[in-house]
Amino acid sequence: MDEGSFSPEQNGASLETQRGQIKERVGEELKPILAFLKSSVVKEGTLKGLLPYSDRDGNTKYRSEDLGYGLKLAVETNDQILFRQLHDGVQALRITEGQGQGLFRASLDSNDNPIASEGTSWADGDQDIALALLEAGLKWGDQAILAEGKAAAEAFINSSHITKVGDNLGITATLAEDQRNLTGDRIRTVNLSMYNFKLYELMQQLEPSNLKWQKLHESGLELTRASLTKFKLPPDHFYAIDGRTDLISDTEIYNKLDPNSASFDRSLTETVEPTVLSSVISTSKDQFRAKWSNDAIRIPYRLTDATDPKLHELSQQILQRLDASGGLRKRIYADNGESVDTDNETPGYILAPLAKTMMEKSGDGIAVIDQLVKNTGDWEKTRVYNQAWVGLGLSQIAA
Repeated sequence: MDEGSFSPEQNGASLETQRGQIKERVGEELKPILAFLKSSVVKEGTLKGLLPYSDRDGNTKYRSEDLGYGLKLAVETNDQILFRQLHDGVQALRITEGQGQGLFRASLDSNDNPIASEGTSWADGDQDIALALLEAGLKWGDQAILAEGKAAAEAFINSSHITKVGDNLGITATLAEDQRNLTGDRIRTVNLSMYNFKLYELMQQLEPSNLKWQKLHESGLELTRASLTKFKLPPDHFYAIDGRTDLISDTEIYNKLDPNSASFDRSLTETVEPTVLSSVISTSKDQFRAKWSNDAIRIPYRLTDATDPKLHELSQQILQRLDASGGLRKRIYADNGESVDTDNETPGYILAPLAKTMMEKSGDGIAVIDQLVKNTGDWEKTRVYNQAWVGLGLSQIAA
């Protein structure tokens, strides 16, 4: 089997006959992951309850994204000890006043200071934390935690993470106020991996009178479909100008901001931060091309985490296009499906978001687990982000 692809034939056994074996195997594989996360949680001080993330420069930060993954995995595995440890982190990151009130700080440094360059809050962390709190409250009958989750979800749906893309609702990774400082008033960067369909389905049940949850669900489906019309693969993000319907690629926005391009739009550059504009036009157009990368790899997980069969069908389309492009790889140009990297490495955190889709395609959950475990390198076993994703992939297979 190719390291970068996953297309086994049906093994003859149905997933139902494998179910007990899958659950048992996943349980064993999750034990060291859960133990690692528990050992990694900050145990005291103002950062208590948070998980550390090391960036490429070796700096340690504490992010809402990792906290959301950890909380979600704790609920799915019924690990109340891990959940209680991480719940302190919810309090540590909650924004209690001003911009983003009710949401969660995107990231803190080791001195408990918000990292301004990363924005006020991140839509993925905000939503995963809200979803985990809601599911914990329902699963364990804790009304206080349930109310906390509802408040977090409502803060998100009413925040400036939500932007117009024609008749649809787009989601920006950072708040509009933060984006405005970089891209001006007219350009918004929309991120498809931020659609948390499972949260929208749950909130439709809990708050059926708030039709905005249904609209978000429908918009995520429609815009992801549209991305597969415009691109070979969904990109990490696309751009929306003045809330118009069309999805604008990185290359197209590059040309609109480049004074030497025939597509140059002076009215856009007037509102874009000069240092950002300089950075864009000094980058080669090839480097600026839209990519299936660290954000977009999460899209199949978001699709199959929900119950709507249309979302599962869409995830299968993405997997088919990945296979047609040569398999699962770290970074792929979204416009033509060619690999960005020469090593074609496929670590566990890249396979994990696709694990359920691969299982639904092949009908062989055990083979998917084998492939996921095989591809999880030793270096990944020392990183919270990677272990959380491998854990979420395994948990989703066994659900």
